[in-house]
Amino acid sequence: MDDATTVLPPAQQARLRTDVFLTFGGKAATLLLGLAMATVIARQLGASGQGIFAVAYSLTLLLVQVGGLGITAANPYFVARESPSLPRIVGNSIWLAVVLGVLLAAAGAALKLAAPGAIAGLGWTPLLITLAAVPGALAALFLQSILLGEGRMLAYNTVEVVQMAASLAAMVAGFVFLDMRIAGVLAVLAVSRYAGACAYFCRWLSGSTSFRESRGAIQSRRRPRCSVRSRSCTGSFA
Repeated sequence: MDDATTVLPPAQQARLRTDVFLTFGGKAATLLLGLAMATVIARQLGASGQGIFAVAYSLTLLLVQVGGLGITAANPYFVARESPSLPRIVGNSIWLAVVLGVLLAAAGAALKLAAPGAIAGLGWTPLLITLAAVPGALAALFLQSILLGEGRMLAYNTVEVVQMAASLAAMVAGFVFLDMRIAGVLAVLAVSRYAGACAYFCRWLSGSTSFRESRGAIQSRRRPRCSVRSRSCTGSFA
């Protein structure tokens, strides 16, 4: 018996190719912007400043990886499987990002107190700025995975590229006009995390059919009550 092979329709094949090219282009652009950012930081902060930045950035990546373990894989699965429950998934992602982010930030501060050598060279001011960015980074990661589950690859990649480009532009402006140091660099990245989370949420909100359908269902359930109430009021005066 011959093995059954699934052949996608031409429209789905074209969309698949487009999604692949969008993702490849988005990741390539993000990589190039990241390299440019690393070059700018190295030239402006020197070897010592770049080392402190590397410690802070690595700590952020570590905490985000721990906080996002399993959720970034579960979100696309449940979004694709249970589209009507999408607003609830978005809400859960946001409050999970806040709760996990605060807990991980507290764990990072406790690590600094218990074992200062583990993050040597990173003072309290840069550390607190780094830890403050964790909830925003988690929220951006969770909301981005929701766009992936919806198959909205243009929004998925565009926000990431724009966020990186805006961060690079803000850093260059800070170095040129404000003589920015390591704390300013980390603050720019922290703000960009929250800006990215807001951008992902706005992109989801603007294109989510599930949100509009649930909102329309709520309004449709309210209208009969109003009409019945108005008829009863009219009948009482007749």
